[in-house]
Amino acid sequence: GVPEEPDDGGSSSSSGNYPWVDPYGYVSYNGYQVPLYDGMDRNSLSQGDFVWDGDRLAYVGGEYETRFGIDVSAYQNRASENNTIDWEAVAADGVDFAMVRVGLRGYSSGSLVSDAFYAKNIDGAMAAGIETGVYIFSQAITVEEAVEEADYVISLLEGHEISGPVAYDWEMHDSTYRVYGISPEVATACALAFCKRIEEAGYQPMIYFNRYIAYLIYELDGVADYPFWIAEYGETPEFYYDYQIWQYTDSGKVDGISGPVD
Repeated sequence: GVPEEPDDGGSSSSSGNYPWVDPYGYVSYNGYQVPLYDGMDRNSLSQGDFVWDGDRLAYVGGEYETRFGIDVSAYQNRASENNTIDWEAVAADGVDFAMVRVGLRGYSSGSLVSDAFYAKNIDGAMAAGIETGVYIFSQAITVEEAVEEADYVISLLEGHEISGPVAYDWEMHDSTYRVYGISPEVATACALAFCKRIEEAGYQPMIYFNRYIAYLIYELDGVADYPFWIAEYGETPEFYYDYQIWQYTDSGKVDGISGPVD
Protein backbone atom coordinates (compact mmCIF):
# COMPACT_ATOMS: atom_id res chain seq x y z
CA GLY A 1 0.00 0.00 0.00
CA VAL A 2 0.87 3.67 -0.23
CA PRO A 3 0.96 5.88 2.88
CA GLU A 4 -1.76 8.50 3.04
CA GLU A 5 -0.66 11.95 2.05
CA PRO A 6 0.32 14.23 4.92
CA ASP A 7 -0.64 17.88 5.04
CA ASP A 8 1.76 19.77 2.76
CA GLY A 9 0.84 23.15 4.15
CA GLY A 10 3.69 24.11 6.41
CA SER A 11 7.38 24.86 6.41
CA SER A 12 9.61 22.76 8.64
CA SER A 13 12.72 24.90 8.31
CA SER A 14 14.50 25.70 11.53
CA SER A 15 17.89 27.20 10.71
CA GLY A 16 20.19 27.78 7.78
CA ASN A 17 19.18 27.73 4.14
CA TYR A 18 18.48 24.02 3.69
CA PRO A 19 18.06 22.38 7.12
CA TRP A 20 15.90 19.62 5.64
CA VAL A 21 18.74 18.30 3.45
CA ASP A 22 20.94 15.64 5.02
CA PRO A 23 24.63 15.83 4.05
CA TYR A 24 24.63 12.10 3.25
CA GLY A 25 22.32 12.36 0.25
CA TYR A 26 18.87 12.31 1.79
CA VAL A 27 16.08 14.84 2.11
CA SER A 28 13.94 14.68 5.25
CA TYR A 29 10.22 14.81 4.50
CA ASN A 30 7.46 14.08 7.02
CA GLY A 31 9.47 11.42 8.78
CA TYR A 32 10.78 9.85 5.57
CA GLN A 33 14.43 9.87 4.51
CA VAL A 34 14.15 10.24 0.73
CA PRO A 35 17.29 9.40 -1.31
CA LEU A 36 18.39 12.16 -3.66
CA TYR A 37 18.93 11.68 -7.38
CA ASP A 38 22.25 12.49 -9.00
CA GLY A 39 22.36 14.71 -12.06
CA MET A 40 19.13 16.65 -11.49
CA ASP A 41 19.16 20.43 -11.18
CA ARG A 42 18.51 21.52 -7.61
CA ASN A 43 16.44 24.33 -6.15
CA SER A 44 18.75 27.29 -5.58
CA LEU A 45 16.13 29.38 -3.76
CA SER A 46 16.32 29.79 0.00
CA GLN A 47 14.79 31.56 2.95
CA GLY A 48 14.98 35.29 2.44
CA ASP A 49 14.43 35.13 -1.32
CA PHE A 50 10.73 35.95 -0.83
CA VAL A 51 8.94 38.64 1.14
CA TRP A 52 5.28 39.51 1.50
CA ASP A 53 4.08 42.37 -0.69
CA GLY A 54 0.62 42.91 0.70
CA ASP A 55 -1.08 39.51 0.47
CA ARG A 56 1.30 38.17 -2.21
CA LEU A 57 4.79 36.76 -2.01
CA ALA A 58 7.36 38.69 -4.01
CA TYR A 59 10.76 37.39 -5.08
CA VAL A 60 13.59 39.65 -3.93
CA GLY A 61 16.54 37.43 -4.89
CA GLY A 62 18.85 38.36 -7.72
CA GLU A 63 19.04 35.10 -9.66
CA TYR A 64 15.70 35.05 -11.49
CA GLU A 65 13.04 37.20 -13.03
CA THR A 66 9.69 35.95 -11.79
CA ARG A 67 6.12 36.24 -12.99
CA PHE A 68 2.89 36.04 -11.01
CA GLY A 69 0.26 33.50 -12.02
CA ILE A 70 -2.90 31.70 -10.96
CA ASP A 71 -4.67 28.46 -11.71
CA VAL A 72 -8.41 28.32 -12.22
CA SER A 73 -11.19 25.80 -12.66
CA ALA A 74 -14.97 25.76 -12.54
CA TYR A 75 -14.79 26.46 -8.77
CA GLN A 76 -13.63 30.02 -9.50
CA ASN A 77 -16.30 30.51 -12.18
CA ARG A 78 -19.09 29.32 -9.91
CA ALA A 79 -17.92 31.67 -7.16
CA SER A 80 -18.00 34.63 -9.57
CA GLU A 81 -20.95 36.66 -10.85
CA ASN A 82 -22.66 35.05 -13.86
CA ASN A 83 -20.13 32.20 -13.62
CA THR A 84 -17.69 34.54 -15.36
CA ILE A 85 -14.13 35.47 -14.48
CA ASP A 86 -13.36 39.07 -15.44
CA TRP A 87 -10.09 38.35 -17.21
CA GLU A 88 -9.39 42.00 -18.02
CA ALA A 89 -9.55 42.77 -14.28
CA VAL A 90 -7.34 39.74 -13.58
CA ALA A 91 -4.72 41.05 -16.00
CA ALA A 92 -4.94 44.56 -14.57
CA ASP A 93 -4.27 43.09 -11.11
CA GLY A 94 -0.84 41.93 -12.20
CA VAL A 95 -1.51 38.34 -13.26
CA ASP A 96 1.03 37.40 -15.93
CA PHE A 97 0.02 33.80 -16.56
CA ALA A 98 -2.87 31.44 -15.88
CA MET A 99 -3.19 27.66 -15.82
CA VAL A 100 -6.74 26.64 -16.77
CA ARG A 101 -8.20 23.24 -15.90
CA VAL A 102 -9.55 21.68 -19.08
CA GLY A 103 -10.85 18.46 -17.59
CA LEU A 104 -10.49 15.64 -15.13
CA ARG A 105 -10.73 11.91 -14.62
CA GLY A 106 -13.06 11.13 -11.73
CA TYR A 107 -11.08 9.87 -8.76
CA SER A 108 -13.70 7.23 -8.02
CA SER A 109 -15.57 6.77 -11.31
CA GLY A 110 -12.57 6.94 -13.60
CA SER A 111 -14.59 8.69 -16.31
CA LEU A 112 -13.23 11.66 -18.27
CA VAL A 113 -15.14 14.94 -17.95
CA SER A 114 -14.38 18.40 -19.32
CA ASP A 115 -14.35 21.43 -17.05
CA ALA A 116 -17.62 23.26 -17.67
CA PHE A 117 -15.90 26.62 -18.19
CA TYR A 118 -12.56 25.67 -19.74
CA ALA A 119 -13.26 27.19 -23.18
CA LYS A 120 -14.56 30.42 -21.66
CA ASN A 121 -11.49 30.65 -19.41
CA ILE A 122 -8.91 29.88 -22.11
CA ASP A 123 -10.39 32.35 -24.56
CA GLY A 124 -10.92 35.02 -21.89
CA ALA A 125 -7.41 34.78 -20.50
CA MET A 126 -5.83 34.80 -23.96
CA ALA A 127 -7.91 37.81 -25.04
CA ALA A 128 -6.73 39.69 -21.93
CA GLY A 129 -3.09 39.14 -22.92
CA ILE A 130 -2.36 36.62 -20.17
CA GLU A 131 -0.04 33.72 -21.01
CA THR A 132 -2.42 30.77 -20.86
CA GLY A 133 -1.61 27.13 -20.14
CA VAL A 134 -3.89 24.26 -19.20
CA TYR A 135 -3.94 21.17 -16.99
CA ILE A 136 -5.93 17.99 -16.51
CA PHE A 137 -6.59 16.33 -13.17
CA SER A 138 -5.35 12.80 -13.79
CA GLN A 139 -6.26 9.50 -12.18
CA ALA A 140 -4.46 7.31 -14.69
CA ILE A 141 -3.57 3.84 -13.44
CA THR A 142 -2.18 2.59 -16.75
CA VAL A 143 -0.06 4.08 -19.52
CA GLU A 144 -3.06 3.62 -21.84
CA GLU A 145 -5.19 5.79 -19.58
CA ALA A 146 -2.49 8.48 -19.43
CA VAL A 147 -2.35 8.56 -23.24
CA GLU A 148 -6.15 8.68 -23.31
CA GLU A 149 -6.03 11.71 -21.01
CA ALA A 150 -3.47 13.42 -23.25
CA ASP A 151 -5.60 12.77 -26.33
CA TYR A 152 -8.62 14.12 -24.45
CA VAL A 153 -6.78 17.37 -23.66
CA ILE A 154 -5.64 17.68 -27.27
CA SER A 155 -9.23 17.23 -28.48
CA LEU A 156 -10.55 19.84 -26.04
CA LEU A 157 -7.95 22.34 -27.23
CA GLU A 158 -9.12 22.12 -30.84
CA GLY A 159 -10.27 25.58 -31.88
CA HIS A 160 -8.57 27.26 -28.91
CA GLU A 161 -5.17 28.90 -28.96
CA ILE A 162 -2.95 28.62 -25.88
CA SER A 163 0.45 30.16 -25.21
CA GLY A 164 1.57 28.21 -22.14
CA PRO A 165 2.24 24.61 -21.12
CA VAL A 166 -0.05 21.58 -20.79
CA ALA A 167 0.31 20.14 -17.29
CA TYR A 168 -0.31 16.63 -15.96
CA ASP A 169 -1.88 16.93 -12.49
CA TRP A 170 -1.83 13.38 -11.09
CA GLU A 171 -2.95 13.31 -7.47
CA MET A 172 -3.37 10.73 -4.73
CA HIS A 173 -4.55 11.78 -1.27
CA ASP A 174 -5.93 8.63 0.35
CA SER A 175 -7.47 5.22 -0.31
CA THR A 176 -10.64 6.74 -1.83
CA TYR A 177 -8.58 7.64 -4.92
CA ARG A 178 -8.60 5.04 -7.67
CA VAL A 179 -4.82 5.47 -8.08
CA TYR A 180 -4.17 4.43 -4.47
CA GLY A 181 -1.51 1.73 -4.30
CA ILE A 182 -0.06 2.38 -7.76
CA SER A 183 3.66 1.62 -7.99
CA PRO A 184 6.25 4.36 -8.56
CA GLU A 185 7.23 2.64 -11.81
CA VAL A 186 3.70 2.80 -13.21
CA ALA A 187 3.02 6.34 -11.95
CA THR A 188 6.22 7.55 -13.58
CA ALA A 189 5.49 5.69 -16.83
CA CYS A 190 2.02 7.31 -16.94
CA ALA A 191 3.46 10.82 -16.51
CA LEU A 192 6.06 10.13 -19.18
CA ALA A 193 3.50 8.76 -21.65
CA PHE A 194 1.24 11.78 -21.14
CA CYS A 195 4.10 14.22 -21.68
CA LYS A 196 5.34 12.47 -24.81
CA ARG A 197 1.87 12.51 -26.40
CA ILE A 198 1.40 16.19 -25.53
CA GLU A 199 4.83 16.99 -26.97
CA GLU A 200 4.01 15.14 -30.19
CA ALA A 201 0.95 17.37 -30.55
CA GLY A 202 3.14 20.47 -30.47
CA TYR A 203 2.57 21.63 -26.89
CA GLN A 204 5.00 22.06 -23.97
CA PRO A 205 4.32 19.37 -21.35
CA MET A 206 4.65 20.06 -17.61
CA ILE A 207 4.25 17.93 -14.49
CA TYR A 208 2.35 19.13 -11.41
CA PHE A 209 2.87 17.60 -7.97
CA ASN A 210 3.34 18.30 -4.30
CA ARG A 211 6.34 17.06 -2.32
CA TYR A 212 4.52 13.87 -1.29
CA ILE A 213 3.96 12.78 -4.90
CA ALA A 214 7.40 14.01 -5.99
CA TYR A 215 9.37 12.34 -3.22
CA LEU A 216 7.38 9.19 -2.48
CA ILE A 217 5.52 8.32 -5.71
CA TYR A 218 7.39 9.49 -8.81
CA GLU A 219 10.82 8.27 -9.89
CA LEU A 220 11.68 11.90 -10.58
CA ASP A 221 14.76 11.29 -12.68
CA GLY A 222 12.50 9.51 -15.17
CA VAL A 223 10.55 12.71 -15.89
CA ALA A 224 13.34 15.25 -15.34
CA ASP A 225 13.26 16.33 -18.99
CA TYR A 226 9.98 18.15 -18.34
CA PRO A 227 9.38 21.31 -16.30
CA PHE A 228 7.94 20.90 -12.80
CA TRP A 229 5.07 22.75 -11.13
CA ILE A 230 5.33 22.28 -7.35
CA ALA A 231 2.46 22.95 -4.94
CA GLU A 232 4.00 23.68 -1.56
CA TYR A 233 2.25 26.12 0.75
CA GLY A 234 4.36 28.46 2.84
CA GLU A 235 6.88 31.27 2.61
CA THR A 236 9.88 29.24 1.45
CA PRO A 237 9.90 26.56 -1.25
CA GLU A 238 11.72 23.61 0.33
CA PHE A 239 11.35 21.22 -2.59
CA TYR A 240 14.89 20.03 -3.31
CA TYR A 241 14.90 20.09 -7.11
CA ASP A 242 14.56 22.86 -9.67
CA TYR A 243 11.08 23.82 -10.87
CA GLN A 244 9.38 26.41 -13.06
CA ILE A 245 6.17 27.14 -11.15
CA TRP A 246 5.82 27.37 -7.37
CA GLN A 247 2.21 27.35 -6.15
CA TYR A 248 2.53 28.84 -2.67
CA THR A 249 -1.11 29.20 -1.62
CA ASP A 250 -4.64 28.02 -2.38
CA SER A 251 -6.23 31.10 -0.82
CA GLY A 252 -4.97 33.93 -3.02
CA LYS A 253 -7.04 36.98 -3.89
CA VAL A 254 -7.19 38.43 -7.40
CA ASP A 255 -9.42 41.14 -8.87
CA GLY A 256 -11.99 39.72 -11.27
CA ILE A 257 -12.37 36.44 -9.37
CA SER A 258 -14.69 36.01 -6.39
CA GLY A 259 -13.41 33.68 -3.71
CA PRO A 260 -9.97 32.14 -3.20
CA VAL A 261 -7.64 31.16 -6.04
CA ASP A 262 -4.38 29.16 -6.24
